[in-house]
Amino acid sequence: MFPDTQKNRSFYNVLDAFQKNIYDKIYEGILQHKSVVIFWNPKQQIEQHFMDKIFFLLLADYPEIFYVDFPKTTYVFSEKAIIISISYIFNARKQKTFELRIAREVATLVEITKATCGNDKKQQLRYLYHYFVTNITYAADELKSTDKCVLCRIHSVLGSLLYRKAVCDGIARGFKLVLDELGIDNLIIRQNLMQGRAFSHEWNLILIGKEAWHFDITWEIALYSKSNQLLFRYYMLSEDEMQRMHDMK
Repeated sequence: MFPDTQKNRSFYNVLDAFQKNIYDKIYEGILQHKSVVIFWNPKQQIEQHFMDKIFFLLLADYPEIFYVDFPKTTYVFSEKAIIISISYIFNARKQKTFELRIAREVATLVEITKATCGNDKKQQLRYLYHYFVTNITYAADELKSTDKCVLCRIHSVLGSLLYRKAVCDGIARGFKLVLDELGIDNLIIRQNLMQGRAFSHEWNLILIGKEAWHFDITWEIALYSKSNQLLFRYYMLSEDEMQRMHDMK
């Protein structure tokens, strides 16, 4: 399961050739635990926040890459190269331990979901949505932490799958990882919700048949924590419904 270059990389497939080369170079460097990756002969003109975009798309395709400290990963542009210094949260041994634990947890969830729902994808989605909402707590207090391990945990699959406490990106990535193993087409959506403020939100977009539906587990958790009732308010929303919900926040 960790990692798979043959998986359906939804965001990778929409990049141009230059962007794909950068994405591949970073991905290969991460797999080899390199601290520095160099890409020669870059374009003369690079869009603003180019590398931040590549980092997000890479994580959105590969939520299992939980061990890279992307906020501390730096890059320098020169006329001849892009020099990327990759920062890691854990050493290789600790990383492997976590990978095995996550793999076991995902396998268990997939097994239970199939045993409960058979091969009915809609039933599988409903079961997993219920499971995530009722078993994960929003990590509001941990957001204030300055400990990089704590922040890594709540913003990644570690928080949602192992510790049952995460924020929106960790929740969406954990959900995606299980859906990937079930063969359910999905991707992570990020949207800036407040103009002029560095605040963004992530949730899942899932393809059912030929239609795409939005699932926002994080906001469902907020409702559940207040009422202790699962209302399915943010379950299987259309594009218009999701936009209205977010505009109301």
